[in-house]
Amino acid sequence: MRNDDYKADLDAVNITRAMEDLDFDFLHASNNYYQDLKANKINRANKFKENMDFEEVKKVVEKMVYEYEFMNIRGDKHRGSYINPNYQESFSPLSEQELLKQLKANYPDSWRFLESLRQNKNDMIHENK
Repeated sequence: MRNDDYKADLDAVNITRAMEDLDFDFLHASNNYYQDLKANKINRANKFKENMDFEEVKKVVEKMVYEYEFMNIRGDKHRGSYINPNYQESFSPLSEQELLKQLKANYPDSWRFLESLRQNKNDMIHENK
């Protein structure tokens, strides 16, 4: 994913919402939206988070890496994404920090998308911080 993809994803949601909320046609809504962006009246990411629940967006993206940490009856830790109900093992989901670490390592574009939103960036960040 590149910066133009990030912008297009956020802009599509923001413009569509403006069309619905203000009863504007596409041309009017998009012209107003881009004028407000250019004049720094709005922030692309902030506007997106007004229109979409960030926690829900995050959950959808994080499902790609959702794993469990297993503790078998001997106390050995294992990681995986499937829990066999026939085994007597206790398990817990990965912590928020572990999920983000896995996302960053295995899906860097998705991590950058979420991190850019979290930081309220008009443009997608370029590096894996």
